[in-house]
Amino acid sequence: MRATICPVWIDRASDVALRLINGGLWQRERLRGGFAISGAEHNGPYEGTEGNREEIPDLFMAYVQVNAASCEVSRSGVFGCRWRSLPRRGYRVPVSDIENIQQFAHRPKRINDAVDAFSSYSRDLNFPLQRVVDLDAKVINLASYDYLGLHGNPGIAEAVREAVGRLGTGSGGSSRAIGHHAVHQTLSERLASAVGHEHVTLFSSGYAANVGILSQLMRPGDVVFLDRLAHASAIDGAKLSGARVATFPHNDPVALDRRLTRLTCDGERLVYVEGFYSMDGDRAPLAEIAAVCQKHGALLLVDEAHSEFLVGPRHRGSCDDAGIVPDIYMGTLSKTLNAQGGFIAAGRELGEWIETTTRARIFSGNLSPLMASAALAALDVVAAEPSRRDRLWANTRAFRDALAERGVPAYGDTQIVAIPVPDEHCYDISAQLLRDDIWVGPAVYPVVPVGKARLRLSITAALDPGQLLQAADRIAHAMESRR
Repeated sequence: MRATICPVWIDRASDVALRLINGGLWQRERLRGGFAISGAEHNGPYEGTEGNREEIPDLFMAYVQVNAASCEVSRSGVFGCRWRSLPRRGYRVPVSDIENIQQFAHRPKRINDAVDAFSSYSRDLNFPLQRVVDLDAKVINLASYDYLGLHGNPGIAEAVREAVGRLGTGSGGSSRAIGHHAVHQTLSERLASAVGHEHVTLFSSGYAANVGILSQLMRPGDVVFLDRLAHASAIDGAKLSGARVATFPHNDPVALDRRLTRLTCDGERLVYVEGFYSMDGDRAPLAEIAAVCQKHGALLLVDEAHSEFLVGPRHRGSCDDAGIVPDIYMGTLSKTLNAQGGFIAAGRELGEWIETTTRARIFSGNLSPLMASAALAALDVVAAEPSRRDRLWANTRAFRDALAERGVPAYGDTQIVAIPVPDEHCYDISAQLLRDDIWVGPAVYPVVPVGKARLRLSITAALDPGQLLQAADRIAHAMESRR
């Protein structure tokens, strides 16, 4: 069934389509006869055929048509981009510093090139991506954030099977409408004890937890101070709150002190940082940041999504490692615990207020009781098997040492290994590594700033030394081939 092309917009949409195609953004087989291609390898502009313009691929044309219409109607922007006029026809399209439409259209093709086959090498991580058809290759997985290798753990799997029989599959509704299961209450209490706070509020995801707490706690007249590399969920939550949003240079307590000195308000001030930063793999100087917050009377929210239960004398996370207790502790169930969901830990009074007023919680379905059961069982495994943490950090040190010996640069010092690469080579290198049976995560704009592309790797306890050395060799070879 073909898309219906609005006559008013067909000329404009077709012109935009030709502009994008001239940028080399569409493969020949995707044009389905809509444009003529001369020669075996066409490197010049594509020219429109004399036939029906509806031969332009339907989804592509629909995308261009909708955005062209949106651009004409509103100058506020699509995808949050700024605007500029194009020289022909007087219409506008949204562009950014890197030609956002071209990048947006190009990205799915590049991802499809990179993701041809996937199956993890480890018995703990042996699951395919749903879109994959060909699973012949066995790929060493350096993209998973199952840091302690809990996937497929028999005890966790049995806990979920038992929960299915006892509780069913769904949550049944929102907490405001029907309350929650006993398993939710048990998980909240266990998490509160595990992270050293009086109260835990569960959310359906880590994203919802950050958006929920920041948008509910802060108000117009307040100020939110975000580390410049703050997660998108924190940025979104801060913007939704209506509070003033200020940033400070990454991991710079001195700059934060200056910002807090200059930006005063009649309301609350809150500082958001992360224990481990997910795109750089470095750690926040939490002791120094906490001291600055205390000096200025600002609240401190620490996002421990990538550090919870991995470091510290009591294995609570980065705050435990730094010897501080933040006002608000944000965590997830999807990484170290290999389940799904998020949570906010705080003092009892603040925690109960969060639980009963946060829109991201009361207007959303409860966390699945199956995921709550999985997280509870995972807490048991993490407590009973500290060797998993030891193996994670041994693997991290070994892999980082192997990269250094091979001349491969890497950011940070945590289990998150970020290898800087040129923007234009990021997908190509990741695709080459996939052909070499190494699965890594390519990170490009808008996940990271323009010019800051990287291969984002995650080391887990499920990997063995031989796999790590093999991966380091192949990464070094792929990097060298692109120089």
